Amino acid sequence: MGLALDEPKANDEKIEVKGFSFIMASEVADTIRSYGNLLIDYTEHPWMKGFQLSLLGKVSC
Repeated sequence: MGLALDEPKANDEKIEVKGFSFIMASEVADTIRSYGNLLIDYTEHPWMKGFQLSLLGKVSC
């Protein structure tokens, strides 16, 4: 899973959270609903910086 700037497509879903709008493929939205919440965080370390995506919620094996 990753972030990208793109034009919305016909089957994309729009989700608004705290004033921010996110558009994602319906398959990605289904995955997030299945596994829990999506955390988008910006990290800055000497060896790495950028956005990280993590699924929070249900634990799987």
